[in-house]
Amino acid sequence: NEGYHVSRAELTSIIHVEMDFENLIHARKARKLKQSQTDKFKFSQLHHEDYQLVYQFILQCRYKKQMKLSMTQDDLENTILTFPDEYLLFGVFYKNDLVGASVAIQVNCNVIYHFISDHLRTVGEARPALLLMKGIYEYCITQKVSLLDLGTSTLDELPNFKLIQFKTELGGVASSKLTFTKDLN
Repeated sequence: NEGYHVSRAELTSIIHVEMDFENLIHARKARKLKQSQTDKFKFSQLHHEDYQLVYQFILQCRYKKQMKLSMTQDDLENTILTFPDEYLLFGVFYKNDLVGASVAIQVNCNVIYHFISDHLRTVGEARPALLLMKGIYEYCITQKVSLLDLGTSTLDELPNFKLIQFKTELGGVASSKLTFTKDLN
């Protein structure tokens, strides 16, 4: 009614943080998670100074998949320096090697936005992506965050159905993300 129009409509996934992660996820994912939980893996919240490690890991994972990142390492550094309290870095290590990493944004006290991440597909039978998501979910519980926004599921502006399925099996609920614009001329 105020002259705005929807310029972009995307599908996003939201997890309502309310129960144990293992009870939230699809049964097949729960079995894979159980197989993955060994003392050789460690989830950690990382320090802001680790942004280069996180960025380079994600960049290399994307490169192998022939995908690009939406921001440069310098952009990430500048954003973290500008908003240090809002940016969270997480990693999953196998022994001492990074096998999964994430950059998340604390939108407010109730919402964390899972901004960018990537992982090695498997380490033996283990699934680093599941360990990473479990760790971030448990971080939300400890911080009393009620919504974990998993972000959009598009590839070249088209729905990425494999990613949508993955997020749904993590307990994500599909939701619309609408971008509104208004012509000021």
